[in-house]
Order: sequence, then structure tokens, then C-alpha cells
Amino acid sequence: MSSSEPLVLTVSEAYPEDASRVQGMASIDQRSMKALGARERDAIRIAGKTKWTFARCAPLRWDDENKGIIRVGDFIRENAGISLGERVRIEKSTHIPNAANVLIRLPKEKEWLSSRIPGEYILDALDGALITGGRDVMLPYFGQKLRLEVVQFTPKVEVAVIDRSSSIKFSPKP
Repeated sequence: MSSSEPLVLTVSEAYPEDASRVQGMASIDQRSMKALGARERDAIRIAGKTKWTFARCAPLRWDDENKGIIRVGDFIRENAGISLGERVRIEKSTHIPNAANVLIRLPKEKEWLSSRIPGEYILDALDGALITGGRDVMLPYFGQKLRLEVVQFTPKVEVAVIDRSSSIKFSPKP
């Protein structure tokens, strides 16, 4: 999955404009991007001590260059089990297939929304999202961000990307 050796960077807070995005963004400096062989919007794997997640690579601002940091929002930090100031391993991910079938679950208190959210809306909002089993994705919905747990998906790989051809269904109640 990885094309190079992992880098170790220190976690910092995301830029405000990136923290509010639905698609997970991780900002790293140009030297780190070059070392990984990554470009903007490439997928990178972020690994903490016990958990990991994936995000889209974005460049840091010039005043953050060469500080050895990665800027990520709280959603990515929660999915990767990491905290501000923690050191994490970063590697570029390659050969990420499109998700064919995706089964998602709303939080129990929001289950009633499953019949009210159009499938086309979910596909539009999550187009390009990187998913992995047991982790959450964010769905914007009337000014809110709904957490959707990725229950399972095909093909059975570590990470896949949702695209317009993906079939997304809500999981029946647990």
C-alpha cells in the first residue's frame, strides 16, 4: 500500500478552513510531500500508537514549512486515536480502489434520518471520501455534520474511495 518509508511528524491543529471540510485533509510541508512522493489530494495513511486513518494530502502554508508538523482536524485525530503534540507516522497510500458497496450506520439517536437522506445526496457529499471499516465519515446535513460509521465495504481492502458509482446503504439497526 505504501510507496516509501514512513515519515514521523508532530500533530498540530488544522487550519480553520480545513477543519470544517467533510473530506479529511492533512496538511504537510513540501519537503515531507516530496519525501513521500505525494502531491496535493493524494491519500496518506496517518498512524498513531494504536489506531490509524487516511486523509487527503494538502500543503502547509509557507510560514509552517520545515517545522516537522502535520495539521489535522479533530475528526481525523479521533479516527486515528491521536492528540495534539503527538508524533505520528505518515506514509503515502497507492492503488486505492473505488468502493463498490458501502454499508453505513447513523448514531442511534439519528437512525430515524436514514429514510430521509436521499442516496444521491450522500454520493454527492461523500464523492472522493476515503473510507476504512469501523471508522467514521462526516456527512453535511442542514448545517450539521452527521457522523456515519462505515460498517463494511467492498472490495475488502484496508482503504477505498467513494465515487459516483458506489452503492451506499444504511445498515439495519444493530
